[in-house]
Amino acid sequence: MLPNPRHLTKAAHRLKRAQQTLFRRQKGSARREKARRRVARLHHKVAVQRQSPCTRSPSASRRGSRRSPPRTSTSPG
Repeated sequence: MLPNPRHLTKAAHRLKRAQQTLFRRQKGSARREKARRRVARLHHKVAVQRQSPCTRSPSASRRGSRRSPPRTSTSPG
């Protein structure tokens, strides 16, 4: 049996803090834009976590996210 995942709660807390930071930034500044992008990224992360609850085992999720092996470069000559 899998333990109760707390990643959604933690991500929601991070989102809350990021939104508070965004609110304090001055409009039009580069830091506000950076904070806005961070909030958007965290919103997306929380939305994905809510849509797909963790139903697979940790080893199965690692196997499913494995990338293809790196390509070897062949140089002519």
